[in-house]
Amino acid sequence: MVLVTVLLAPGGAVSASGFGGGVSAPGSSGDSVASAPAAATLRWTACEGPELVGFQCATLTVPLDWDDPSQGTLDLAVARHRSTGPAGKRIGSLIFNPGGPGLSGVSVLPAIWTMLPSAAKARFDLVTWAPRGMGGPSALVDCVAVPMPLPATGPVDWPTVYAEARVARAAANAACAERNATVVAHMGTMAVVRDLDALRAAVGDPKLTYWGMSYGTRIGYAYALTFPDRIRAIVLDGNIDPSSSIADLAYSGTAKDTALGYFFELYPAAAAQYRRVHAALDERTVPLPSGGEMTRWNLDLLLDSAAGGESGYALLAKVIAAAETATFGSGTEAADAARLLDSVHLVESIDMSGPSFAFVNCIDYADRPTPAEQDAIARSVRLRGPIAGWFEGFEIVSMCAGLDVPADPVPIDFASDWSAKLLLVGSTRDAATPYEWTANMATAFRASRVVTYVGAKHVVYGVGLSTCVNGYVSDYLISLKRPARDVSCPGVAKAAPR
Repeated sequence: MVLVTVLLAPGGAVSASGFGGGVSAPGSSGDSVASAPAAATLRWTACEGPELVGFQCATLTVPLDWDDPSQGTLDLAVARHRSTGPAGKRIGSLIFNPGGPGLSGVSVLPAIWTMLPSAAKARFDLVTWAPRGMGGPSALVDCVAVPMPLPATGPVDWPTVYAEARVARAAANAACAERNATVVAHMGTMAVVRDLDALRAAVGDPKLTYWGMSYGTRIGYAYALTFPDRIRAIVLDGNIDPSSSIADLAYSGTAKDTALGYFFELYPAAAAQYRRVHAALDERTVPLPSGGEMTRWNLDLLLDSAAGGESGYALLAKVIAAAETATFGSGTEAADAARLLDSVHLVESIDMSGPSFAFVNCIDYADRPTPAEQDAIARSVRLRGPIAGWFEGFEIVSMCAGLDVPADPVPIDFASDWSAKLLLVGSTRDAATPYEWTANMATAFRASRVVTYVGAKHVVYGVGLSTCVNGYVSDYLISLKRPARDVSCPGVAKAAPR
């Protein structure tokens, strides 16, 4: 699951995603796991490129296989922004991962730095890296995300739609794996956890201060289990279910519909307009000035892309109103509405998540649903999430097509007395990782505290504009002060004007 900001803008395309070593027993010292290299001196230089002006970059070298260093090394891109406060007040590094799998933290560092609360900026260097295969020197080469054409208007033969998409995806995955054979088998989270510990040592921090977003929460909880004595503070924001499988992950395909329920509560007129338009588009399409057309599928994908973008809800309501006018209106009003729909670019296909997403997840989880099982899970998700589930469930459950990578599973068993004092952040209507997953993380880490955001944001700290969430998380990061009990923060999305 990936941290993505989606905008309804001209030319905006819709795309998916955004969703080894030994492990110590919970509560152990972690000494059974090979230690990270002694703290190295990263050679920081000014980053290249206009988007990274003011940031520093370096390279971290790690073993390709932590259990067999003789296999060679990988170079990982690292970047940071120095803290803004007095040197004597600097606590250390706040290392973050933005999710995916598939995202490089380096590519989003400027945006995250801009949104990070000033209290945290003053006390921490903000540090990130491009995980194995996800950018920088170790990036996968010549790999593509496969587009899935939208079904035709009318009754849909879903088994055929899914079978064709699965064949195309299998071919793309297999080709990417063949071209990148050296790194593909070593992209799992348990290897990334060891890389993270090496990065902690390389920046000179005796203990880790970490902020994991979405998939980054999997890295964070696996780190907590692997190196329990090396934790200063861990924030897990937009949590992955720590006790799941590929089949379980597919049910996150209903999360967009859950988030859209929140949008429709705030904009009830848009709910009625959507139902009316959707019923009409089951049987016909609406021509657009560009020569394209509006179908039920690209209308649903528009809602899918905007589900978690609370700041864009007013614009989404305007687009749905335009869809109604273009469908049922006439004359100048209908023509103007059709032009607005053209301006937000109703897509004709959607990219399934790329191979890096598949490689990591298919190493992290050992289950391999058969094509028949994939279709059954996809049908279940489709029924539970009729707006977005027709794509989202199949997109996840089919991701291992064409792959033959050995599993190195993340841990899913937790001791009942585990005492890591983590801080968890979850949204009640999260558009990517269901709130139940945050509850499951809290069950696994029983000494954690939960900050619940009442809204649809996927990842809230800094990026969610919630001063309530920002306050709790910054207090924890800076002072290690957590709320005495689980707390709730109100959403910031505004209801439709009356």
